[in-house]
Amino acid sequence: AVHSEMRPATAIVHLSYSQQDMANNATETLDEVLSTVVYMSQSRTMNAMLYCRIFIAVAGLLLGVTIPMFRSKFVAHGSLLMLLMQHCAWNVMLSFISLIDALITAYTFTTWEKPEDLIAFNDGYSCFHRKIWHIYAVYGTMTSMFAITIERTVASNFYKTYEKSSKRLGYVLSVGQFALASLFLAGAIIMYDFSETRAHCFVVTRGGETFHRPLAATSLVLEIVCLVIFCCQLRVNRRRLSRDYCGGLSEKYQITENVRALKLLVPVVISHISLTVLTAASFYIFTFIDMEAHTKAITEESLGFLHLHAVIVPVFMLLRHWRKERLLQKTSRLNRLQGAALMTEHDKVIMKDW
Repeated sequence: AVHSEMRPATAIVHLSYSQQDMANNATETLDEVLSTVVYMSQSRTMNAMLYCRIFIAVAGLLLGVTIPMFRSKFVAHGSLLMLLMQHCAWNVMLSFISLIDALITAYTFTTWEKPEDLIAFNDGYSCFHRKIWHIYAVYGTMTSMFAITIERTVASNFYKTYEKSSKRLGYVLSVGQFALASLFLAGAIIMYDFSETRAHCFVVTRGGETFHRPLAATSLVLEIVCLVIFCCQLRVNRRRLSRDYCGGLSEKYQITENVRALKLLVPVVISHISLTVLTAASFYIFTFIDMEAHTKAITEESLGFLHLHAVIVPVFMLLRHWRKERLLQKTSRLNRLQGAALMTEHDKVIMKDW
């Protein structure tokens, strides 16, 4: 009832913003910003995306906090386990930040009485606090993936002795990935444009495009390199197992661990690359398409689903854990069979491929 009695945002005269605020919005006047944000708040598409984003963030948080519960059952080298838990921690952080940001938007959409209320949390400094940790989490997931790649490369190349090594490499890579992500964060802070009042908050502001575009392109290339390395390592380690490896038990165990870990990591990297490529490619395509301001704003908001990776990673890890548990239960059941039951099961196995 309140919304139906309101005039369009373009007809608003009494605004509490100064001429300096309007000058800061070089590409859009304040009236245009208000018109866009009113349209977004009333758009079914925007609201559907908003609540989907909330659902994904909650799912990512719930799945992310369950992973440490299965840590003791995930048999792997201490360094790999440490880095995997850190990757999951980055994803949990990304889910949490995305949830808070989406809830702020949902709150303004449901409680506004005048258009100015819709941009109460959209000035430069408010958007900075809403998005800067989002940037940190996104780059954190990337740097942790690089760290895992280095750790798995070392494990594959030194498989004869790596199983007995300490977690020193894991600690070094942990410090390195946090330092690199923090360096990217510092660059994002320096390049952030605090002067804009926006219809919706961006991860990348106009002033920061010169920093983020080459960095994102480089990170994407490195992620593709990570995927190629994982696939090559998986092939090499499978070949080592298939040729009746005659080395020591410790060496064979390390090769088996490499195969098992890489079979998990390959789909994880593919999912991350797919989401990143889809987001980056769509962003560049949208910049060359002439759209109305409100349509472009909703289109840009459709790219805010990188935190879906926080759901995909735990799902892959939990599925592999449950598959392993079923295999162990089946093996245990077969080992307890005796007499006629054992012979029946034996015949089933022999005749399965006839």
